[in-house]
Amino acid sequence: AGGCGGNRVGNDDQTLEIYVLEAGYGREWLDALIEAFEEQDWVREKYPNLTVAVPNPNREWSYAPNRIRAGAAVNTCDLMFGIDLQSVFSERDNNGQPYLEDLGDVYDSDVPGEGVKFGEKVIDSFNQSNAFYDKDLQKNVYYAVTWAAGMDGILYNDAYFQQYGWEIPLTTDELVQLCDTIKSSGMKSEITGNEVYAFVQSSNTAYWRFMFPLWWAQYEGYENYQNYYRGVVNDYLDSSVVRQTGRLRSLQCIETFLSGDNGYLHESAGALQYRDAQVRFLMGEGVFQVNGDWFNLEMAADMEVYTSAEIKIMRTPVISTIIEKTPTIEDDEELHDVVAAVDAGEQGLEGVSDEDFAIVKEARSVVESIGPNHNAVIPAYASAKELAKDFLRFMATDIANEAYSRATGGASMPFEYDIREKSPEVYESASELQKTRISIYNDSDVPARVLPSPYSFSLYTYGGLLPLTTYTDALEFAFYNKTYTAEQIYENDIEYWTANDNRNWNTAVALANLR
Repeated sequence: AGGCGGNRVGNDDQTLEIYVLEAGYGREWLDALIEAFEEQDWVREKYPNLTVAVPNPNREWSYAPNRIRAGAAVNTCDLMFGIDLQSVFSERDNNGQPYLEDLGDVYDSDVPGEGVKFGEKVIDSFNQSNAFYDKDLQKNVYYAVTWAAGMDGILYNDAYFQQYGWEIPLTTDELVQLCDTIKSSGMKSEITGNEVYAFVQSSNTAYWRFMFPLWWAQYEGYENYQNYYRGVVNDYLDSSVVRQTGRLRSLQCIETFLSGDNGYLHESAGALQYRDAQVRFLMGEGVFQVNGDWFNLEMAADMEVYTSAEIKIMRTPVISTIIEKTPTIEDDEELHDVVAAVDAGEQGLEGVSDEDFAIVKEARSVVESIGPNHNAVIPAYASAKELAKDFLRFMATDIANEAYSRATGGASMPFEYDIREKSPEVYESASELQKTRISIYNDSDVPARVLPSPYSFSLYTYGGLLPLTTYTDALEFAFYNKTYTAEQIYENDIEYWTANDNRNWNTAVALANLR
């Protein structure tokens, strides 16, 4: 897994050397962007001796951060596309300087040929994720650009919905009811002859952790969810923030779907690896699977074999316990009606207060994505920094966005760009999974609000305030095997942060320079 070393190509300001982690979205998108970049007249004029070299990609998540830390003598890459590179943001070299280039001038510059600032074209919530508070510099710094919008959530096999006339659940109680229907139906996979379960997952892969912040943020509200990472209760730093009820309600909701007692999760969940579970999903042994929009790229070859599956992604059902916070919504049936009204673009519902309607509308807008952790960075010691920055600027153009979507079957970068309007031909060629994701991201009635990366909060980066602090394994394992209950995980976190007169909390606050 070589690359970015040994001066295999020219190490000058006209030669752009790029590293890419080949993960769920592959690398074809980068090849497409490079080709389009090289064709631009402004690029040819500015860089008459342009060479773009892509070292051999690999699948090692630790490769990019370790290479960055190795310094210019080892790492000759000018631009690096990886995942979770935020771990390097706060680190310094032997001279006390940041390893990464400040990209503030990229965010403040124009998108080539479009008359709009780069930062203005980035989807707002992704701007927030990329604004890293550097406590040494005591200011927000942009060290990265996000290269995948992404979306996590509940995938479903629409073939079953069409066959049985099911409706997409709008609330979590309705999803439970549908799981009960599937459990009692005696359905068998037409391909394997095995029982069909509501969910087919691997308990060795922590995909259900995607759902934890979703339902938590739905319950607490978008801003109060972020207050957890700010450590704030009623505008004051307070360890009681870890007691947010939404955290418990989300865990309880997840436990309902994963508990071995309820029989919603595939009986082989404890033995399946992630890819095995995804193949079983395509073979019809599960109606649902928590996963992400990269699924169709990751499973492209298998989807050509198991063509009966019609995989889509749904807007996450609203957590039913939200009615604890909406007194004019009496029960789940009425909550269903409110969600349906929100989806239809209505501004209210008779008998429901404007405040309660707004709470549900915001909950319906929440999107969770690992996209904010897909980072493109420029080492501070790179020899072609301006060229690398121009490549990042180009990524925001409509030309680049179309090329990216075409290469990925409909995936997108986090820029304000609606492929349905700008390039309907590319949209029509997209997978059904991506079409449903695109409709959620570009719904004007319910604008998507992507949860910001925890790395954009000092208490997470410096203080170690994790989403779940005391439980690190997959929730699939915890709940299916009943090693922990939702209440135990919740209470263990509270105990960790508040024991001994808030010792761990006070340490975290001090490390984050919040006092």
